[in-house]
Amino acid sequence: MIRIRWSALAALVLALVCLVALCPFAAHAAPMPIRVGVKCKYPPYQFLSPSGEPIGLHIDIMDQIARDQNLSVTYTIFETSEEADAALQANKIDVILGVLSDRKTSSDLMMTSSISSGTVALIADRDMARQIAQRQAGDFYYSIAFELGTIDFSQINQLDSNLTIVSGDQIQLFDYLDRHQVDAVVGVQESILYQSQTNARAENGLVLVNSNLSRVEYAIVARRSNLMLCNRLQQGVAQLRNSDDYGEITGRWITDQSLEAARLQIEKLLTALGAILFFGIALVLIFNYWNWKLKRTVRERTKALRCQMARLEEVIALQKPLIHHFPNSILILQQDGTVQLMNPQAERMAGRPSIVWDGPSHPPVHISQLEPFGQLWANTCSESGGMISSSILPITLSNNRELQLRYQYYQLNQQGNCALLVEDVTAEEERRSELFEANKNQMLNRLIASIAHEIKNPLMSIQAFASIMPEQGSDPSFQHSFAQYVPQEVDRINRLVESLIHYAKPSRSVKERVDVRELVNECVYLASASAKNKKMTILCDCDVTAFILVDRDRVKQALLNLLINSMESIEERMVQQPDARLSITISAICRDKWVALSVRDQGTGMSKESILNCTEPFYTTKAKGSGMGLALAKQFVTDNGGRFHIASELGQYTEITMLFKEDIGA
Repeated sequence: MIRIRWSALAALVLALVCLVALCPFAAHAAPMPIRVGVKCKYPPYQFLSPSGEPIGLHIDIMDQIARDQNLSVTYTIFETSEEADAALQANKIDVILGVLSDRKTSSDLMMTSSISSGTVALIADRDMARQIAQRQAGDFYYSIAFELGTIDFSQINQLDSNLTIVSGDQIQLFDYLDRHQVDAVVGVQESILYQSQTNARAENGLVLVNSNLSRVEYAIVARRSNLMLCNRLQQGVAQLRNSDDYGEITGRWITDQSLEAARLQIEKLLTALGAILFFGIALVLIFNYWNWKLKRTVRERTKALRCQMARLEEVIALQKPLIHHFPNSILILQQDGTVQLMNPQAERMAGRPSIVWDGPSHPPVHISQLEPFGQLWANTCSESGGMISSSILPITLSNNRELQLRYQYYQLNQQGNCALLVEDVTAEEERRSELFEANKNQMLNRLIASIAHEIKNPLMSIQAFASIMPEQGSDPSFQHSFAQYVPQEVDRINRLVESLIHYAKPSRSVKERVDVRELVNECVYLASASAKNKKMTILCDCDVTAFILVDRDRVKQALLNLLINSMESIEERMVQQPDARLSITISAICRDKWVALSVRDQGTGMSKESILNCTEPFYTTKAKGSGMGLALAKQFVTDNGGRFHIASELGQYTEITMLFKEDIGA
């Protein structure tokens, strides 16, 4: 039993010795020397430092593989790829670093897996990039350069270039672009952009016109005969690509544009989020402040509202007695005319018994069933809401009794409910009519006295001629004077009587919709011929498009009277100033739903006393005037619902304005 155990122990020890003998002691073995050929024309992959040493992404990768695989690297720099290939074939170097993966190689050479990659893109300066991006097929052609082996010729042909230059490396490509020897290059964007960032000669900055033409892969090439070196290189590349060291080495030389753009976007997003957070906090603080202020305002307003409600309750408590004892009739109506409430005065006027309006229900009463309110409603039902100026309407009852009712409508709410206030003013209107008749008689007496005074002068002239006719009737000179002056005085009397008839006769006008511009032009046309003969100018300023509802003939006559007065006034001034060129301006404007017709002249003007009295019948300051022109004009304007305004300055001007309500139409 003991012998067996010792035998097993001996066998175990022998196995351990053999295992230890078979294990390689790489850490203590001498590094394997390799000669690496490198073409330093591909920044940032492999290029020369200012001191002439090879640096770049591929150099750092090769150094890391050498450390991992116990290799001793010696770099040999070549100007061209052909020189490096010849040195490898002649066994002057062991490997070539940074060879394009899709490059065709002889069968005695082995290429490792990819050690790095790049994106082939169409690159130009900003101005040219904008033109290329906006061009259409065949619009214009441009020159490009590219490195052989990085892109297919078929893709080059699709770029519509009129001149294509083949370059040997990426540094030469950048020089072509930097010196403006070509318009654009098809190059490895990581290399071209790296050179643009580190080269102070770059003027405009470079832009990627097309950033996804193709991809390039870089690898290491060695002779297949050196199998141990090939295996170590392949293991080293695979080990490095699977380690964190690869990302750290790549990040030192190449900036991932997408990651960089993402980083910038994240920075912008964080900045925006910070701003939003700041403004959010500010808004919250402002909101809290305004909320506090609003609550305080609400408390104050609520307190004020309670006071108002208390006063309103007092008003409501007084409202019913006030309506009940109001001296005039009050009816509360719905939009369709249904009566909601009547005070006792309205009930007595309608001759209806008292209705209990406060009851839960009462028979619906329409205003058309109540006399005289039904007639009033029928004549004014077109009125729609709002406060209506006090109006007086004559109503004839069924018993042929006539009433004069003053009424007003007040809109109470948006539903169309309204209050109708009615007052019986029959007695008041009768007293007013009596007073009017008395005033009219008094005015008539004054008018008769004025007529008598005006007619007295021409009658005295006629009487004088008649008294001397027996003595001088046969005198030719007398006969000539008689034939000239007596008919003139008779005509003067006729004109006075005719003006009086026009002024005193009842108005039976027929109103129509009148175009203001057409009316003004017609009056200007009639007056222009006379004004031209008298060496004065009539100016018309009437570009307005407006209508008025008036008696056309009377308003036209009023406007002509104003023009005639203006021409006579200018004639008087031209006697004083013969060389003056004076004018009359007639204008029409719209303002605040009124149409203003104005006649302004540069005549003798009027004194303040004349302005006050010029519209009185027979008042005149002219030797041959009848004193009825302005009186008739004012009467015609007021009869048509208009207003009459006079502005004048003695010796300067006179402006008379007639105002009429504008007729908007349907």
